[in-house]
Amino acid sequence: MTLHKIAVLNYGCGNVKSIYNMVKHVGGNPFIANKTKDLEKTKLIIIPGVGSFDNGMDKLNTNNFSEILKERVLDKSVIVIGICLGMQLMFETSEEGKKRGLGWFNGSVKSIQNLISSKTLKVPHMGWNN
Repeated sequence: MTLHKIAVLNYGCGNVKSIYNMVKHVGGNPFIANKTKDLEKTKLIIIPGVGSFDNGMDKLNTNNFSEILKERVLDKSVIVIGICLGMQLMFETSEEGKKRGLGWFNGSVKSIQNLISSKTLKVPHMGWNN
Protein backbone atom coordinates (compact mmCIF):
# COMPACT_ATOMS: atom_id res chain seq x y z
CA MET A 1 0.00 0.00 0.00
CA THR A 2 1.41 3.39 -1.02
CA LEU A 3 1.00 6.18 1.46
CA HIS A 4 0.38 9.50 -0.23
CA LYS A 5 2.10 12.43 1.32
CA ILE A 6 -0.24 14.74 3.22
CA ALA A 7 0.55 18.44 2.89
CA VAL A 8 0.00 20.55 5.99
CA LEU A 9 -0.12 24.10 4.64
CA ASN A 10 2.15 26.58 6.40
CA TYR A 11 0.75 29.94 5.32
CA GLY A 12 1.55 31.78 8.53
CA CYS A 13 -1.73 31.30 10.41
CA GLY A 14 -1.74 28.09 12.16
CA ASN A 15 -0.91 25.31 14.45
CA VAL A 16 1.05 23.59 11.68
CA LYS A 17 3.32 21.48 13.89
CA SER A 18 0.36 20.24 15.98
CA ILE A 19 -1.49 19.09 12.85
CA TYR A 20 1.69 17.54 11.45
CA ASN A 21 2.26 15.61 14.71
CA MET A 22 -1.38 14.46 14.85
CA VAL A 23 -1.31 13.13 11.28
CA LYS A 24 1.97 11.33 11.96
CA HIS A 25 0.57 9.91 15.23
CA VAL A 26 -2.36 8.28 13.43
CA GLY A 27 -0.09 6.73 10.79
CA GLY A 28 -0.20 9.38 8.08
CA ASN A 29 2.73 10.54 5.99
CA PRO A 30 2.68 14.35 6.46
CA PHE A 31 5.01 17.09 5.34
CA ILE A 32 4.87 20.83 5.90
CA ALA A 33 4.16 22.77 2.70
CA ASN A 34 5.99 26.09 2.87
CA LYS A 35 5.88 26.98 -0.85
CA THR A 36 3.30 26.75 -3.62
CA LYS A 37 5.50 24.20 -5.40
CA ASP A 38 5.05 21.85 -2.41
CA LEU A 39 1.33 21.49 -3.28
CA GLU A 40 1.76 20.48 -6.92
CA LYS A 41 1.69 16.70 -6.59
CA THR A 42 0.12 15.95 -3.22
CA LYS A 43 -3.29 14.27 -3.12
CA LEU A 44 -4.34 15.60 0.30
CA ILE A 45 -3.94 19.14 1.64
CA ILE A 46 -4.78 20.23 5.17
CA ILE A 47 -5.36 23.95 5.74
CA PRO A 48 -5.04 24.60 9.49
CA GLY A 49 -5.61 27.99 11.00
CA VAL A 50 -5.80 30.11 14.09
CA GLY A 51 -6.74 33.76 14.05
CA SER A 52 -8.90 36.18 12.13
CA PHE A 53 -10.57 35.64 8.76
CA ASP A 54 -9.07 38.74 7.15
CA ASN A 55 -5.55 37.96 8.34
CA GLY A 56 -5.90 34.39 7.08
CA MET A 57 -6.94 35.57 3.61
CA ASP A 58 -4.13 38.14 3.58
CA LYS A 59 -1.60 35.40 4.39
CA LEU A 60 -2.97 33.03 1.72
CA ASN A 61 -2.83 35.80 -0.87
CA THR A 62 0.56 37.20 0.16
CA ASN A 63 2.16 33.76 0.00
CA ASN A 64 0.48 33.03 -3.39
CA PHE A 65 -1.31 30.00 -1.96
CA SER A 66 -4.82 31.10 -3.05
CA GLU A 67 -4.25 30.38 -6.74
CA ILE A 68 -2.51 27.00 -6.35
CA LEU A 69 -5.18 25.92 -3.86
CA LYS A 70 -7.90 26.90 -6.33
CA GLU A 71 -6.20 24.84 -9.05
CA ARG A 72 -5.79 21.85 -6.74
CA VAL A 73 -9.38 22.02 -5.44
CA LEU A 74 -10.75 22.00 -8.97
CA ASP A 75 -8.74 18.82 -9.59
CA LYS A 76 -11.22 16.21 -8.39
CA SER A 77 -8.46 13.84 -7.25
CA VAL A 78 -7.22 16.21 -4.52
CA ILE A 79 -8.76 16.17 -1.05
CA VAL A 80 -8.65 19.43 0.90
CA ILE A 81 -9.42 19.54 4.62
CA GLY A 82 -9.86 22.78 6.52
CA ILE A 83 -9.42 22.89 10.28
CA CYS A 84 -10.82 25.82 12.27
CA LEU A 85 -9.89 29.02 10.39
CA GLY A 86 -8.79 26.86 7.46
CA MET A 87 -12.40 25.69 7.01
CA GLN A 88 -13.82 29.19 7.46
CA LEU A 89 -11.60 30.54 4.67
CA MET A 90 -13.30 28.17 2.23
CA PHE A 91 -16.52 30.22 2.41
CA GLU A 92 -17.35 33.41 0.50
CA THR A 93 -17.33 35.75 3.50
CA SER A 94 -17.32 35.90 7.28
CA GLU A 95 -19.22 38.05 9.76
CA GLU A 96 -15.88 38.46 11.51
CA GLY A 97 -14.09 40.05 8.54
CA LYS A 98 -14.41 42.27 5.49
CA LYS A 99 -12.29 40.32 2.98
CA ARG A 100 -13.59 37.81 0.44
CA GLY A 101 -12.88 34.18 1.25
CA LEU A 102 -11.84 31.46 -1.19
CA GLY A 103 -15.49 31.01 -2.19
CA TRP A 104 -15.48 27.23 -2.49
CA PHE A 105 -18.67 27.08 -0.41
CA ASN A 106 -21.60 29.45 -0.79
CA GLY A 107 -22.43 31.47 2.28
CA SER A 108 -20.94 33.39 5.15
CA VAL A 109 -19.32 32.13 8.34
CA LYS A 110 -21.47 33.21 11.29
CA SER A 111 -20.04 34.49 14.55
CA ILE A 112 -20.48 32.02 17.42
CA GLN A 113 -20.71 35.00 19.77
CA ASN A 114 -23.89 36.21 18.01
CA LEU A 115 -25.45 32.75 18.31
CA ILE A 116 -24.52 32.49 22.00
CA SER A 117 -25.95 35.96 22.67
CA SER A 118 -29.26 35.01 21.07
CA LYS A 119 -29.42 31.85 23.25
CA THR A 120 -29.93 29.65 20.17
CA LEU A 121 -26.70 27.73 20.69
CA LYS A 122 -25.04 26.18 23.71
CA VAL A 123 -21.28 26.05 23.31
CA PRO A 124 -18.89 24.18 25.59
CA HIS A 125 -16.26 26.25 27.37
CA MET A 126 -13.24 26.88 25.13
CA GLY A 127 -10.22 29.04 25.74
CA TRP A 128 -9.14 30.93 28.80
CA ASN A 129 -11.09 31.68 31.96
CA ASN A 130 -11.08 35.16 33.45
